[in-house]
Amino acid sequence: MDGTAEQAPEELLATALEDLGVAVCISDARLPDLPLVWVNRAFTATTGYAADDVLGRNCRFLQDGLPPQPQVDEVRAALAAEQPVVVVMANRRADGVVFQNELTLTPLHDDAGTLTHYLALQRDVTAQVRAEAEQADLARTLQSGLVPPKLPDVPGLDVAVRYEPGSRTADGGAVSGDFYDLYATSGAVGAAATWNAAIGDVAGRGPGAAAYTATVRNLLKGLGLGQGSPSRALRLLNSALHDELGDRFVTVALAQLQVRSDRVRATVALGGHPQPVAVRDGEAALVGEPGTLIGLLPEAVATDVVVPLQQGDALLLYTDGLTEAGPAGDQFGEDRLLEVAAGAAGGSAAATADAVLDAVRQHDSGVEDDAALLVLRVDDRRA
Repeated sequence: MDGTAEQAPEELLATALEDLGVAVCISDARLPDLPLVWVNRAFTATTGYAADDVLGRNCRFLQDGLPPQPQVDEVRAALAAEQPVVVVMANRRADGVVFQNELTLTPLHDDAGTLTHYLALQRDVTAQVRAEAEQADLARTLQSGLVPPKLPDVPGLDVAVRYEPGSRTADGGAVSGDFYDLYATSGAVGAAATWNAAIGDVAGRGPGAAAYTATVRNLLKGLGLGQGSPSRALRLLNSALHDELGDRFVTVALAQLQVRSDRVRATVALGGHPQPVAVRDGEAALVGEPGTLIGLLPEAVATDVVVPLQQGDALLLYTDGLTEAGPAGDQFGEDRLLEVAAGAAGGSAAATADAVLDAVRQHDSGVEDDAALLVLRVDDRRA
């Protein structure tokens, strides 16, 4: 008969923990300062400390010489509440090398419900943390190429832009497909300078979506530099992208702005994109005709809609991550957006942008998708 079959359950458990490939240690909660009373071979291999060097000590020695970490406070709070906790924190080996340790701490109670020990599993996740950091760096680099580093100064306009990374971008390093742009065109009507403001969202995430987004932004800018209407630019963009995007598509809002000394004539065309918000005389309304998604069909439908703006009026272009923030049954939505935009009427473009994003964050602090917002206000501070 196999000798292990004659072992008591406690001996079998001890053997299993000893042979486990994950570092395991046990501390005694009945003794002052929770000293370690048992460690397995994987613990000594992971930390470099022999069992005789650590038994009787609190395992905080693994943070000796390291800067303060908020995860330590999480562990202390869990200990005080006698609750389990999982954190990833920096630890230092016996040879001084720092590694990233995934600590899973579990309280153990006796039959009477009294806390007696803590069981800790420790896993070296340095390679994983490094890979995630590199992915996040790549995401930030790719994301920075999707938008202009700085928006130009437009005489007669007060402009503000905001980008709110969602949890999938901030935590997962997944590149968003959101983009925006503002540039002068070669066209002019009378004494008006002409500018194009664009905002859009390519379906999908990651490096592939980033590459398509950069292509879309550059194509759209090139097509919009001439004197054609916004709807024509979107139809040309669709022709250029169809059969090139595969199963991807893009939504775009393009506004051509003829800026005169005291007013702006905005011509808005949409390619499947959320309707912009016009704030005029203290009231907010959706403007523009939705149109069709860009790149999905052989021919796109886009309609030019003229939106006249006077001094103090504003036009808000945004991506759907803003209105779709929140749970499916209670998204931020267009009605809330209109209410906040109207409430911010009379303020600067920056104040309006901040008011909208503050409201979105209050509605859903854990916004999942990215959201971009471009506010264009006819400046009323000119002499």
